[in-house]
Amino acid sequence: MNKLVATLFLLLFIGAKLPAQDMVFYAGKSDNEIKLENPSFEGTPMVAKAPRGWENCGFKGDFASDILPGYRTTFFGVDLFPYDGNTYVGMVMRGDSTWESLSQQLVQSFQKDSLYSFSIFAAQSEIYTSISRTTNQSIEHITPGVVRVWGGTDGCEQAQLLGQTELINHFEWLKYVFEFKADDDWDYLTLEAYYDDRRSFPYAGNVLIDNCSHIKKIDKLRTALKPADLNLKNVKELARKCQNNEVTQNSTGALLINTVFLNTIFNYQNLPNGMGVQQFVLSSSISDLAVTIRCLDKLGAKNSVALIRDLIQICQKNKNNETTTEAERTYFDNATNYFEEKILEDDLDGLVQAFIFRNKEALCTELMDCY
Repeated sequence: MNKLVATLFLLLFIGAKLPAQDMVFYAGKSDNEIKLENPSFEGTPMVAKAPRGWENCGFKGDFASDILPGYRTTFFGVDLFPYDGNTYVGMVMRGDSTWESLSQQLVQSFQKDSLYSFSIFAAQSEIYTSISRTTNQSIEHITPGVVRVWGGTDGCEQAQLLGQTELINHFEWLKYVFEFKADDDWDYLTLEAYYDDRRSFPYAGNVLIDNCSHIKKIDKLRTALKPADLNLKNVKELARKCQNNEVTQNSTGALLINTVFLNTIFNYQNLPNGMGVQQFVLSSSISDLAVTIRCLDKLGAKNSVALIRDLIQICQKNKNNETTTEAERTYFDNATNYFEEKILEDDLDGLVQAFIFRNKEALCTELMDCY
């Protein structure tokens, strides 16, 4: 059993989560890379304090962003474990049309008309309770928002919008990649928590940010991929790119679990164009068969699962020199026809589309690594 199958097997059966990779960043200069100071927002957990290397851009009279989570006690009820290092930054949007942002002067300016790539990890906290400075009442900042990335010539200046995330409505860390063309020689980078413009705002919400990447110069921009754009056709195409290029992990070493899962399903669907279901059962290891069964079962394809198990049972009888019935031999010989029937009965494409919809945010992030 190869390493990838073994990993997927463990993840599916015991629900293990892969640990985030430890990464260390240093500020410095490079022709093709701009390195940030303290890109993972490390520091002593503190309320209303910008992390080292970052400048608070909040509204006058309002609190600054927070260094989270607390060690001995949680601040505002926020207890999400950091993606990288010991701390991350938390920023809120308020119901009085104020919001929080951070800025950093770059050690090397953007070059006008050059192309760049930059990424962050972001999440939403289920709880973010604070006290209003005007009413002294408790406020729950729990409505999801977005992160906007700006370039400018001064600290906190919003001269060019370099990128904006999709709605951050998930309580686990997901990677967001921004690719952009610099309109000028910007000296500052600003990260801003902002409202979802599809909702009525202002409102009270929060975003958490961790593990910013270096800002890398690139040769061309990739086509932006948004969760709303995902469909069965383009997910198959991009997932196949990952498989054909043997891309199974993202840049941090985490397994592309949703993509690998879907490729297992797509490989099964494509059996009639390859070895066929009979040969698949005959030649695959027990572990490989178990992974396919588990993926199909997780998807809800009960009829397809039953077919594989029936074929395995017939194969095991032959292997053990046990007598098979005429009905069993006929069933095995006609397995290709049954294969198509079971896929239709399961509505496998419909099940896959439902999976894509349920996991579109995480899947979109993963598929960007397949380019």
